[in-house]
Amino acid sequence: MPPETAPSPRRRSRTGTASTQRRDTGRDHPSRPANTRPRPAAGASLHVDGNGQPAARPFGVGDAVVCPHHGVGTVVGRSTRELAGTRREYLTIEVDRGALTLMIPSDEAARGRLRPLGSPTDLRRGLDTLGGVPQRPSDNWQKRRKEALRKLASGDVLEVAELVRDLGHYGATRRLATSDRQLYTQARELLEAELTRSLGMSQSRAGDEIAGRLPPILPARSMLPLRQSERKR
Repeated sequence: MPPETAPSPRRRSRTGTASTQRRDTGRDHPSRPANTRPRPAAGASLHVDGNGQPAARPFGVGDAVVCPHHGVGTVVGRSTRELAGTRREYLTIEVDRGALTLMIPSDEAARGRLRPLGSPTDLRRGLDTLGGVPQRPSDNWQKRRKEALRKLASGDVLEVAELVRDLGHYGATRRLATSDRQLYTQARELLEAELTRSLGMSQSRAGDEIAGRLPPILPARSMLPLRQSERKR
């Protein structure tokens, strides 16, 4: 059942498709140093416990967060609502782009709907990843889409950067299918938004930082019908 949403008087309210797939944190990651400290669970802000280990706490008002399907935003409120006889706590999030307000149940945020904004170190590694050796995506569109969705929803800046890099190089040699192009654009805009917030860049500079590390992709095919004279050629 999709999460309940409540409209905002000034901004339109919307919830996106949640993904609960989790990354196998035990596998090797070619772009991440071996001594990198593991992330907290998605839906929690980063801090450390008494032993100096990462621990999780609920998101608070003012926290910068990432909703993989909508972009970067800020938690502007917490509230409790009763719907269908059930009381649930909600986070109200204002997304930086698109005048969009999300209301996400706190328990769903803890199951992968949100993650903390990437640190400056994470984003610099993401830029390095863009300039790395690309991995060719599967030629099977279903496998390619499944892997792209997994990376986009993973809660990992480096995997989002890998997705942008790999689809960018793939699209430089062949025209991307509509679904591939949509996922490429979504991942690239998400990375650009995180660069803007985490490194304090302007939006245009963040776009230039990404573009400077990738080849231009081929334009989409025109969907306009051919004229009769062109059909005979």
